[in-house]
Amino acid sequence: MAYKYDSLYISRYSCFSGYIKYSIKVYVKDNKCKVVLTNFRHFVKIGNSSTCQLGVITTSAVYTDFGLSKKFQNKVWVDIKEKVQIYSNATFSSLESFLNKIKESNNDDW
Repeated sequence: MAYKYDSLYISRYSCFSGYIKYSIKVYVKDNKCKVVLTNFRHFVKIGNSSTCQLGVITTSAVYTDFGLSKKFQNKVWVDIKEKVQIYSNATFSSLESFLNKIKESNNDDW
């Protein structure tokens, strides 16, 4: 998942641009499926400072409470969590729509 902090002050946040990697697990049993997205990690683009890389995305309300960059890091932290939630919901919705189409077609011929 590509990541970029959208702000009028983009130059202050450009070092956080990069991507979010994650794991996806799909479980299938008795004509049902379960999809789990986990292990979200923030990585910066090559050439950006490694200090802007936030790493594992957790449920913590703030990324850090110390350092000169804490204000920027915490804003990006909240933004990443919001975008991950939107991305995850869109993924689940898309998958559900796809599975409903398959179910409606009732095509037993693979």
